[in-house]
Amino acid sequence: DKNVKRTRGKVETVDLKAKVFVVNESKYTWNHNTAFTDEKGISLKIDRLKPKAIVFIEWEPVKGSWKKIAKRVCIYNEEE
Repeated sequence: DKNVKRTRGKVETVDLKAKVFVVNESKYTWNHNTAFTDEKGISLKIDRLKPKAIVFIEWEPVKGSWKKIAKRVCIYNEEE
């Protein structure tokens, strides 16, 4: 999909209620379609998304909005 963008960085904040997390000073939202995996592609629970976690995000911008919807979030095991 040509609209899908990719970002890598360290999680700064996570708001589980609002379904928002911040990486590289940008806010990303997630929904029931978002896949959370480790680097091997194994599904992870959302509680693994925490500040200082290193992530690789595939996301799409929402037209006419600041929102960025995460399609897939790869959470790396090691913290830098």
